Amino acid sequence: MKDVRDPAVAGMFYSGSERKLCSEIANLFAEVPDTTSLNANIFISPHAGYIYSGLTASHLFARLQREQFKTVIVVSPSHQEYFRGVSVYPGSAYATPLGDVAIDKQKAKLLGEESKFIFFGEQGHRKEHGVEVQLPFLQYALGPFSFVPVVMGAQDEYIIDELAEKLALVMDADTALVVSSDLSHYHKKTVADKLDSRVASHLQSFSHAALYDELQRGTCEACGGGGIIAAMRVIEKIYKPNTAILHRSDSGDVTGDTAQVVGYLSASLN
Repeated sequence: MKDVRDPAVAGMFYSGSERKLCSEIANLFAEVPDTTSLNANIFISPHAGYIYSGLTASHLFARLQREQFKTVIVVSPSHQEYFRGVSVYPGSAYATPLGDVAIDKQKAKLLGEESKFIFFGEQGHRKEHGVEVQLPFLQYALGPFSFVPVVMGAQDEYIIDELAEKLALVMDADTALVVSSDLSHYHKKTVADKLDSRVASHLQSFSHAALYDELQRGTCEACGGGGIIAAMRVIEKIYKPNTAILHRSDSGDVTGDTAQVVGYLSASLN
């Protein structure tokens, strides 16, 4: 196992050059009209290539420039590997073109301690983009911080419950949680809008049980749905719910192809 996890999608999902990547993010942030503080520490962000979902993500990250989080926990679904449980990377850092992001070993240990389903391993981290694409945005917005990279394999309800319980133990005023998730995949734009509106509606009404039910039935979609439900359950335990949908879009807004789009959303949840 490599102690520092190298970038897997630099040069594909975002620029592999430090200079070009900083310029790319700066240009995206410049398109965000409102950069006031969100007064929250739990968020949802999309994870497609920056050309597609970067603007939607920037509506979140441009507003984190005023924050001073010491640790960020990033929870992503696993796109490349299937496994049962939740994998926390056991190395010392993730690398990006903007430098290494150190792993907060103490919070990582607390997440995995005495857990049936949360374990330390490379599963889900080797080629996964869902965690990685959040990091340059966070580095640009926050400056130095440590983080905990978390990848969900199976998203069964008992695994979601376990993750929510553990996250609630490690969250504090200096810690942010970013759930990495895209929404519907490969529907016509009109269909995607209806599906994604269902997710947004449940977030705004803070109906995590209804959202989980709809995700199970396929009447809405989110590849990181398990992480979203876990985050909502964390808020229910320790915060007062106050959801703000920051931006919603789909890939057709960039490509002009409305036949098969992928939906994106950014939000703060407390």
